[in-house]
Amino acid sequence: MIEKWLTFERKRVVFITGIAMLIGAIMLVRWQNSLRHEPPHTTANPSEAHTLLIPLSEGKVDVGRLVGGVSDWLGFDGEAAAERYAGEIDVPTDSAIKLMQNLQEATGDVIVAEKSDDAFTLKFDTQQFHREERKVRSGFRTLVEQWFPEEAAEAKARFGVWVYHQADQPPVRLADTKVPQRVIVLIHGLDDPGRVWITLRPALLEKGYTVAQLEYPNDQSIADSTRLAAEQFAMLKQHGAERIDIIAHSMGGLVARDLLTDPQYDRTTMPVVDRLIMVGTPQQGSKMAPMRFAAEWRDQFSRSVDDQVAAPGLLGGIFDGAGEAGIDLLPGSEFLTALNARPLPAEVNMTIIAGRMTPELGEAVEGAAESIGDGCVSVESSKLPGVEDYTLVTGTHLSIVRNVTVNSTRTPPAMPIILDRLAK
Repeated sequence: MIEKWLTFERKRVVFITGIAMLIGAIMLVRWQNSLRHEPPHTTANPSEAHTLLIPLSEGKVDVGRLVGGVSDWLGFDGEAAAERYAGEIDVPTDSAIKLMQNLQEATGDVIVAEKSDDAFTLKFDTQQFHREERKVRSGFRTLVEQWFPEEAAEAKARFGVWVYHQADQPPVRLADTKVPQRVIVLIHGLDDPGRVWITLRPALLEKGYTVAQLEYPNDQSIADSTRLAAEQFAMLKQHGAERIDIIAHSMGGLVARDLLTDPQYDRTTMPVVDRLIMVGTPQQGSKMAPMRFAAEWRDQFSRSVDDQVAAPGLLGGIFDGAGEAGIDLLPGSEFLTALNARPLPAEVNMTIIAGRMTPELGEAVEGAAESIGDGCVSVESSKLPGVEDYTLVTGTHLSIVRNVTVNSTRTPPAMPIILDRLAK
């Protein structure tokens, strides 16, 4: 009986993940069009272009057919996926109907499920999605959290501040430890579970610093991430920290800036921030950001087809946010416009370290190199008016601050600069 229930639950998870894949696929097409400067709607009938029809057999929908269709759409082996998840869900049942009603309500009718006598159809209204993208994404994420409360709680348990006291000791939750008066806080960026610090963190610990690493659902809106950071920073003060230095990578720099400049936060409840070091931060946004939502889902989905994760793991991408951060990171977004309109935080020493994939190559290719930047953030976007401590190093978005493996002896170009600024 339990095995039968688990099988059904896995199919249900894959079914919902497949719907999320549709959102990712549409966003990838939209991003590709934006790079070509084309309008997002290039088909005569957008609703027809984004309709998935699954034939019914005696009133039941084959989950394998659904997943296979999505797989084909995303460029995976649809036949293999369909075979792996072959199995039926009875569409007319009350639970299935309620599931579809909730989905339709949560997305504001952007995703509509319809059932006829012989087919089950998912329709994706791309025009309405583009008009209400943030609302749809947030609504979908909230709905999935309601559908899977235990999995959501398990995912959220890893968020918050983890403290590293010694290089040879595992981290502990901030709630379970005390910290010294001065702490180094690390804030990672978009679609990174903190692995960006695998090279820098040991170096900091060897220097005798206590390191506090903030883990957060980084694909949610940046404002939501800032709220979590504010709560955790207040807890840092409660547990002994009086002064902190922040090292932030990529979008993490925007989270830090938002926390330090948004008037809604009472910074007297937090430790004093002496220095903010931002590495590869898209101060003016990045056009690469929308693609990362689709990229994360492609990874989640491909791993599920290969059976490398359990069914709840398929939902990890949703619990990590539903792509709201990608909206905030677009150049000229509402978030960035508001953030960049505020004055820089007073009495905080600010450092920017940016990357460029190629060294100086002469005027002939200089413009292209500046535009490419570190592969994710252009050189121009890495600049922030008013910050004079700016250094441009050679490397990619990740290689400027981390090595591929923990055993590498290479020194990432940003590391000496970071250690130098912390020593001042």
